[in-house]
Amino acid sequence: EQLAGSYWFDNLRGTVRLDTAVASAVADGHTLFLECSPHPGLTIPLADQLEDTPGAAVLETLRRDEGGPERLVTALSAAFVAGLPVDW
Repeated sequence: EQLAGSYWFDNLRGTVRLDTAVASAVADGHTLFLECSPHPGLTIPLADQLEDTPGAAVLETLRRDEGGPERLVTALSAAFVAGLPVDW
């Protein structure tokens, strides 16, 4: 019910306050951010915002023209190195 058409319309037409959302998440103790998209477009700006946050990491899952099992293992490896438990 919360993700009806009006929700998506508002998100497409409204201002995105990613910097505020990330700052709030960091204030709540979160330091690992995962970008799930067909090609990472926010990874670099997020990393810039988090450069003074100890232990913070920004990870990506997919890249344009890179997919399949190799890309999945790469993403899981980065998550593991960043401290996430990965059930290999």
